[in-house]
Formats: sequence, structure tokens, C-alpha cells
Amino acid sequence: MVFFKGMKTFAVSAVLLLGFVWPPVVKANVFLPPEVELDLALRKLETSIEKGEWSQVQKAILRLEGMDIKLPPIIEFYKAKAELKDAATYTALEALERYFAQVDNTHSKYQEALDLYSKAKTFWEQFREVHVNGLRSIRQELQRFERELEAVTNERYIFLNKHEPFDTIGGTTWEEMETGNLNRCVRIMNQRYHEANTKLAAKQYPKSEKKACKKGWESGCTLLRQKNFAVYGHQLCTGEYKSHLIKYNQKIKELRAQKAKREEAIQEIADKLANEYKEGRF
Repeated sequence: MVFFKGMKTFAVSAVLLLGFVWPPVVKANVFLPPEVELDLALRKLETSIEKGEWSQVQKAILRLEGMDIKLPPIIEFYKAKAELKDAATYTALEALERYFAQVDNTHSKYQEALDLYSKAKTFWEQFREVHVNGLRSIRQELQRFERELEAVTNERYIFLNKHEPFDTIGGTTWEEMETGNLNRCVRIMNQRYHEANTKLAAKQYPKSEKKACKKGWESGCTLLRQKNFAVYGHQLCTGEYKSHLIKYNQKIKELRAQKAKREEAIQEIADKLANEYKEGRF
């Protein structure tokens, strides 16, 4: 940096390096004159390039891009170089395309830019292949989770619809299975119990079953079978079946989460392949 008394401060070496022409308008900083802000950004870019500190090069270029100035083509070259160091092949290739659009083959960095473009494109093609293979792999995983989810969901349906006591109450609804709410089953079992118990207490059983009901013979007394089955059904709905349903729902929840995760990953890769890694993009 060279200081001239009573004149604007500017980075001589940076100006020479970039072939920079002083712009007519620069966004003013609250504390520093715009020309000083520009000098600082140019100097930072120059020293970062000299030291090979490419993350700092990116920051310096970002700072320059935030100013109301027309940057020379060489900025795109260094931007591409910094992006490639960060494995950002897509943005590196885009920057190089902008560079080539502004220069001819006599530019000082033209030959190096050609080599950089070839290198970036090779990496870009490799990354594209990785994404293609990754998409195939994740789709296979998704299919596996979908099959497993379907199997577990079917098991839950059979468990809560084809077995007693659910088969005697018309099975369970989707909402009951999803929420784990078996209160309807419990309520029906209670109603059946009280109905049978009330009739037994009042001796309101068929004459053909009178002896069996009075003796407590379940095989010959319909009301007694109803009462005992209601007790058994109540125990199932509040105990064993309830706990199994909770386990089913937990497994289904986990599988749905895994499925959604794979779907999100597929969409992310598909978007990349449709945009920055589109076949023939570069």
C-alpha cells in the first residue's frame, strides 16, 4: 500500500494485478471512504491469492461483488479457482464461462483458465455420476421401506380386525388404529357384560338354557358365555392388544419417518440432476 499526502489512498499492486480502473460509483461505508473500502478489498484479495488462502479469496471477492463497481474478468477466474478448491465445480464452471465470455485468447490467464475448466468439468462429471448412483441407491432403500411399511400396516390391520374380540364388533377403524384408541372396544365389552349380567341376575334366560345358567355351565348358557367373553375382551382391549398396537404404531411411525427421509433425499438429488448436474450442462 502506498500513501500519497493529500491524495486518495489506493493499492498500487492490486491495481496492477487486476488491471483495475477506478469506478465512478462505490457504495459508501459508514466509517471509511468508498475508495478506501475498495483498496482494502483489493489488497485482501491480492494477499490471499499470493498466500493461496482460497477461502479468504472467496470472502474478498464476495466483498467486492457487494460494491457498485464493474469488476474485471480476472475476478471470475480467481472466483472459479477458489470455488474449485472448495469442490464447488458447478459454480467454478459458471464463473469460467463468464470469464471466457469477456476475454479472448490473449488474456494473461486464458491458457490457465482452459486447464482449470477441463479440471473442473472432469470433477463435475465425477460428482454427477456420484449423484446418479446415489439416487439409484436411495430409491432402492425407499422401495425396501415402502414394502416393510406395507407389511407392518397389514399385520396391524389383521391383528385388530380378524381376531377376537375385534371380529365381533366389526373390526377397528383406520382412525382407531392410527391413534391407538380402543375405547370403543372397551365400551362395547362393558355394555355386553352389563347386559348379560343384568339378565342373569333377573333370570331372563331362555328356558332351554335355564339349568345351565343356574348351574353356571358356560357351554350351555349363552348369557354366561357373553358375560365371560366380555370380561376377556375387555382385558384384551386394555392390556395385551393395546400394548401390541402401541408397538405397531411405533414401528409404523419409524418406517414412515425413514420413508420421508429417503423421499426428501431423492428430491434433493433429483433437483441437482435437473439443474446444476443436468446432462450436457457443461
